[in-house]
Amino acid sequence: MLFENPFNTLQSDTEKVWQLFSKYDEQELNRALYPGKWSAMQHMVHLNKSERSFVVLLTKALRNGVPLKGSALKININSLLYKIYLTVGIKIKAPKIIEPATARFNIEELRKDFAKTRLQFEALLNSITKEQTKHFWVHHLYLKELRISDLIGFMIFHQNHHRKAVGKYLK
Repeated sequence: MLFENPFNTLQSDTEKVWQLFSKYDEQELNRALYPGKWSAMQHMVHLNKSERSFVVLLTKALRNGVPLKGSALKININSLLYKIYLTVGIKIKAPKIIEPATARFNIEELRKDFAKTRLQFEALLNSITKEQTKHFWVHHLYLKELRISDLIGFMIFHQNHHRKAVGKYLK
């Protein structure tokens, strides 16, 4: 796989979340610390929905042969800008489609959903050729065009952001 190292990082970071969750009961994981804030489980549902949306978008782009729209210079500038946004902590509101419901979630069902999405993502990454990595992208609502390498980098950052938030919440 072309993206074996970042994918393994993503997997390892996810396992850290599940290990953290194993120390708490499901009721605690489903309780929001403050009204209007997400529970630990809602954070994970959000991450799963986010990953699933990227799998769908990237699959469509690859199937339809939709290459990057902009010039290489524009894409590199956008990539630099999104990395600066993330580094300085500019908040990006989640699109409605990937916001979690306010329902109570079952941890085992969520783990299964997460594993299914991750297997689909891994299979997709395994299918991508080196040539495609330079030319294909996913359109993020706020970050705009993300190359495959940027997408994985964002997923790692995004997951760690939520893992830290959950860690603070659960302490």
